[in-house]
Order: sequence, then structure tokens, then C-alpha cells
Amino acid sequence: MATAATKGTVEDRLARAKARQDNPPKSKFGLKKPTKDDVHTVNSASPASGDQNTPRVHTKSDSGDQNSAHAPVSGDQNEVKRKRVRKPSATVTAWKNQENFPVDAVITINGDYATKNPKRRDAARRFSLYKDGMTVADYITTAKEAGISGALATADVRWDAVKGYITVK
Repeated sequence: MATAATKGTVEDRLARAKARQDNPPKSKFGLKKPTKDDVHTVNSASPASGDQNTPRVHTKSDSGDQNSAHAPVSGDQNEVKRKRVRKPSATVTAWKNQENFPVDAVITINGDYATKNPKRRDAARRFSLYKDGMTVADYITTAKEAGISGALATADVRWDAVKGYITVK
């Protein structure tokens, strides 16, 4: 166990803390992390463009070494770039808007899908549980016996009906 004598005096600890403050740790790329005091904006020309009024961010050591950051600055420093949200497809929208089917509704497998499974992996295993003429309640019970949750089974019935693999009446 370390004692006060091995840690050094209070003055030694304060000096080490001051040294850490003066020389902050480097980033994983070996660059000094700029602090609020280090960064200031200046209006100077960007090396790539001839525009003289392009604002750039410079650290205090603006000699072109690794510590200088030449990133364009927008007018609003607090502006947050929003993530682009992808619009859902028509199938997804129809699936989300569809109500659950009544549990006594009868499932009919459409076309060639009774012999040829249109799904892959886990979804194929769930699709193979469908039998022509079974009710929605029968499918959910069969799915639960196979270790599939009732919510997933209900969602599968809705999805497969929207995709046209089955008809529920």
C-alpha cells in the first residue's frame, strides 16, 4: 500500500497536475487535442481555394505541423448535422398501417409458395409452419410450440399477407 511519503509532497502532486494540464494527453492519432483556449478563427485563404474570406480554425501553433487543424467553420458553431432519415418503402408502410387479423381468420398460401418457400434462414423455418386452411390462432400456437414468440408470429402473418405470399380471410 502506498503511503504519503511514496506519493510525494503536496507540492510535488500539484506540480505533476500542472504539468498534465500544460501538456494534455495526445489523441490516438498522435495529435494534441485542442482546448477552448487553443482554438480561434481567422479569415485567411484556404490552400485549395482562392477565396480570401473563408474562415478557418487554427490552433495557436499554426506553423503547418500536425497540431494545426484546417477545418472550415460554419456561421453557427452550435449547428448540428442531422442524420438523413430514409423513407420507408410502400410495403413497410402498408405493413405498419395494417391491423392484426382476427384469430379465427383462415390462411391460404398463394400460388407456388405452397411448394416453394420464398424466405431464407429463420424466416423460411417460420414460413414452413403455414398449412393451407389453418387459422391465424393455429399458426400462432404452432409457432409458439416451435419456440417463436406470438408477437413475431403475428407480425409474420401481417408481413406475408402484405407481400402476397398468403391470403387471410
